Order: sequence, then structure tokens, then C-alpha cells
Amino acid sequence: MKHHVIAKLLTSALLPAFLITGCGSSPKPAAVEAAPVTPAPAPVIIAAPSVSDAQLLEYAQQIINGLDNNNKVAAKKNKYTARLAKLSKGFAAKDDGQKLNFRVYLDKELNAFAAPDGSIRVYSGLMDKLGDNELRGIVGHLVGHVKLGHALQATRVAYLSTKEANAGGTLGAGGIEELTEKFLDTSYSESVEAEADAYSVEFLVRNKIKPKALATAWHKLAKLEASLTISHPNASERADALGEPSATPPKPNATHKKASKKKGSRKAAKAAQQKAAE
Repeated sequence: MKHHVIAKLLTSALLPAFLITGCGSSPKPAAVEAAPVTPAPAPVIIAAPSVSDAQLLEYAQQIINGLDNNNKVAAKKNKYTARLAKLSKGFAAKDDGQKLNFRVYLDKELNAFAAPDGSIRVYSGLMDKLGDNELRGIVGHLVGHVKLGHALQATRVAYLSTKEANAGGTLGAGGIEELTEKFLDTSYSESVEAEADAYSVEFLVRNKIKPKALATAWHKLAKLEASLTISHPNASERADALGEPSATPPKPNATHKKASKKKGSRKAAKAAQQKAAE
């Protein structure tokens, strides 16, 4: 809530008065007494609510705990959990010492997000739409938001917009619920998104994965967002920034090759039988 103090200064216009005497006499100005000047009131400065990084991380953990309790989290032996664990192995804590934790929400929504405490949450619906390297690219992007401090800043902005924070108190249950909604609705700037993409590309290259996997992932999400809700509002911009993906179709796997050959052999044999019957 913003407070504005408007100071109004009152001024008085004094008109000279003249004494009119007989003909030939010169007018003399009347003595004028100066009006007292009322000083303007001092501006009232309302300090913005302050919050430490440690407090924000504590709030972030409360956000994640609430979301984990309200969503169906895939079990450790679930296929989605196993796949995400395999694809996220390379994102180990580095010199910053910050640990990451990954969970899958069993939900068809195309969604994923990162919290400043190192929590990465990916929806199964998103995993169904992306290949392994594409998913690695998106996860790398989310990890970038954590490691580069973007998620912490997003939490700070969300916190400062809550009613309880502006009232000068700590967040209770209702405040955490409001903070959760505002945090999930946060959008990053184009420059911040570019930094997260660069972090992901560096990870992909370091692990000998072609960085076009991230561009392909964003292109897929950009096409899907016309009919499905995506928490990342600018998939199209991210895809354009990274460039067009390769138009070369994927090579068929060994099983597909064998099936194609068998199908062709049966077709040729049938044609030969028909020709012999004629």
C-alpha cells in the first residue's frame, strides 16, 4: 500500500492600497503587515518491508511443502521419478554448496517450476511431451533460475506484494497461501530468461549433448501453448532466441528398422505369389 503525502502551500496575494487625498496631493501607500507563513508539513516516509534471504528461503520451503502436500507426488519407484533422477544426475551441487531436490507431480498439466531452496518440480504431463535431452534442457533452465538467484528474487517480489508483509508482520498460514499464488504467477524478464537458457546450454555442451535440444523443447511448448496452459509464458520467445531446431527427422530405431524390413519382405513375397498364379 503506497502512501502519498501531498503538501499544499498557501500563499496570500497582497494588493497595494492607496490613500486618496485632495487634488494635487500625491497618493501614499498604506503600511502593509506581512502575513505569517505556515511551514509545509514534513513528508511522511513509509519504509518498505524488509526481509532477509534466510527468511525468504524459509518461506520457500513452506511453499514447497504446501504444494507437495496438495499434489500427487510420484513415488520413488515410479517410472517418472526414475526418469527424472536419471536425467538430473549431472546437476550436482558445485562450489555454492546448494543442494537440489527433484520431484514429479503426477498431473497432465504442462508445467514445471523451481524454488530458491533448490526444489525443482516437474509435472508428468510435461515429461510426456519431451524427449530425454529436451527435458534435460528444460531442467537445466530451471536449475539456472535457482543457481543464478532468479528464483530468490522472484520470491522477494512476491513477498513484498503480500498484504501481511505490507502490514509489517510475518506471514501466517493465510500469508503463505497468498505468497504461493503470487510466486507461481511470477514472470521473469527476457534478460533473466536468457541467462537461464545460457546456463542450460552450458550444461548440455559440458555433457556432450547438442544444445539444440533446448530450442526444440521450447518450440514444442510454443506449439502446445495454443491449446494447453503452460506456466512458462514466453516459450515462443525462448525458442526464437535460441534459433530454429533441425528439420531432419529422427532416425528410426533398430526395432523400427527390423519391422520395416519384415513388412517389405512379406509384401514382396505376396506380389510374387500373385504373379505366379496369373
